[in-house]
Parts: sequence; structure tokens; C-alpha cells
Amino acid sequence: MRKLPSGRYQAGYLAPDGSVIYAERTFPTKAMADRWLVLTEAELMSGTWTAPERRRDTVGEWAERWWRRDHLRRSTAVRDNGYLRRYILPELGALPLGEIDRETVQAWADKLGERLAPATVKQALLLFGQLVDGAVEDGLLRSRPWRRIVLPHQERAEMRFLDPPEIERLAAAIDTRYKALVIVGAYGGLRIGELAGLRCKSITATGEVTATETATEAEGVVTIGPPKTRAGIRNVVLPAGATEVLAGHLAALVDQGPEAWVFPAPDGGVLRAASWRSRFWRPAVRLAALEPFRPHDLGHTAVALWITAGIGVLEVSRLAGHTSTSFTLDRYGHLFPQSERQSAAKLDRYLADLADLPVARILHDVGTEDVAQGGT
Repeated sequence: MRKLPSGRYQAGYLAPDGSVIYAERTFPTKAMADRWLVLTEAELMSGTWTAPERRRDTVGEWAERWWRRDHLRRSTAVRDNGYLRRYILPELGALPLGEIDRETVQAWADKLGERLAPATVKQALLLFGQLVDGAVEDGLLRSRPWRRIVLPHQERAEMRFLDPPEIERLAAAIDTRYKALVIVGAYGGLRIGELAGLRCKSITATGEVTATETATEAEGVVTIGPPKTRAGIRNVVLPAGATEVLAGHLAALVDQGPEAWVFPAPDGGVLRAASWRSRFWRPAVRLAALEPFRPHDLGHTAVALWITAGIGVLEVSRLAGHTSTSFTLDRYGHLFPQSERQSAAKLDRYLADLADLPVARILHDVGTEDVAQGGT
């Protein structure tokens, strides 16, 4: 420890190779320098210490190495690379990893929040967090400075649902080849990628649809693969009316081979969701006077219909391919009927059914006796 002419303090320690290494920054007080030394010595003793030269890599240099690691799917890689190049590297790329602290990250998030939607800022921060976690795991950083960052307030967009007459109106407005897609999406809860990846072999004559594949498009390339989570692989039984529509669609418009696409592209092959939305979906939504309404909202519509029909949260979660019932309740809990009153009413009916049983009479007699004796 030494005091500099400026009045600040510089802390030094003995490295494993016997050399003396001084902190890369000075401290305004001796107490702060001592605290830094204690933390550094703890790292030396625990084996988590990293040489300062390893921490001098910039965020950009580390990002280039980190980016070469495997990604789960092509669409995720394309999305994340866009966030990295547009939002992270321009502001933080030239900074050494060792200089990234919570204040720096908060200032960056605040600056993004001035021009971007809260959801975009959140996604950029999540990606930066993954990058930083990798640096911590590789020993380039001691801590995770992206924790406890205050994000811009994000108002959850009101979910859009259609009622059955509106579903029929949309199905009537869209190209004949995709009427059944609207019906299956609205009553079966399949996402647009799942509808595009649906094959004839996944549909039974009784209206059971098995979702095992999804089509995702990134940089003009369509990839067919499993859903993002295991919960996405599920069986959905369509109501009778939707089953009839789907059966008519298959009979009239689709090659019946087991590997054939149920909803192929206009010229054959797998459906490309982006071009399909602009060519078929948006004009139909406009014609049906249902704007704004996204293909994704067909799934919201299915969930709303299931809840209205009295299907419980566990089954709704399974049908929708959600990873947990807590997610279902978080997104759709306000749609479930007044469950507290329903539960109380069910309990009342249950107790009424027990009125003639001995235990009910005993409880009644005990309660009457307590009142007679002045009990509570």
C-alpha cells in the first residue's frame, strides 16, 4: 500500500509468480484500498484470481470469441447478432472488460431507453448478461455488473382475442388455401411456425393434431426443427367444426402424402411466414375489419376460448405449450372466471350434499351447543 502525491492510495499484492501487482486504479481512501486488497487476497486463496492482463480484453474482443460458441437455432443466432451489432458493441465494444461496472451498464441501458422500446432494451440487456456471464466463467471478470439494472417501464400490450363470429369473418376474408389455417390456429392454439411446419402425418381423422415441428425463417433460410421447449411438443384435439374444416382442406387442397405440408406455400414447399403475412394475412385482416390482429393472436384467441369453455389452468397450459402454469396465469390469469367465488360456491354445494350425513349433524350440534353456552 502506498500513498501517492495526489493523496490517493495505490494497493499492491504479491502474485503467484512472486511479482508485485498494483491495482489498475487508485482509491480516494485507504479504507477502500484495503477493502480491494481483502477481496483480491480472497481470490488468490480460493483459486479464482485472474491476471490483470487477461481482464484488459475489450468487450468487443471478448464478444468476437464468445460469439463463436454454439447457438440453439439459426433464428436465435440471427436475432442475437443483430442486437450485438446494433446496440451493444457501438456503445460498449471499445471498453475493457475490467472497466465495466454497474454504473456503466445502467447508463447504457438508460441511453437505449431514450430511443428504443422497453422490450428491445430488455432483450439487449439479457444478451449482454449472457456475454458477461461467459466472461465471468472464463475468469475475465470477477462479478456480473449487469445485475440489478433498472429498466424502462414496460406496459404489457393488451392481448387481442377474436370471438367465434370474428374468427369466421377472418376465415372468409383470407385466401381459400388458408381458411383452415385460421380455424386451426384459433381453435387449436398452434403458433404460425407450428402451422407452417405441420405435416399430414401429424393429423388424425378424429381431429387430433400433434405439434412436433416448427418452421423458422432467418436471413431467407427456413429451418424445420423441434419447438424451443419440450412443452411445445403436444397433442391438441380440435372441436368438431374445426375438424370438419381441416378435413375438407386436406381433401381438396393438399397432397395426402404423410410428409406433405398441411399449409404449403402458394407455389408449394414450406410456408414462409414473413412473405405470407404481407401477401395474405394483412389484406385479409384489413378486409375483415379486424386490425390490428397478428397471426400470434390466434394463439391468444384459442387460450381465451378454452378458458371461457371452463378448461382448467393446467390443461390450458398444456394445450398452449407453455412451460409452466405460472406463465399461463401470469399472461391469462385475468381471463379465468372469479375463481374465489366459484370455489366458495362449490364448497357450499359440497357441504349441502353432506347435510344428511352424521358428521354434518354432529358439526351442526356442536356449533349450536357452543352458541348456547356462549362459546365463540
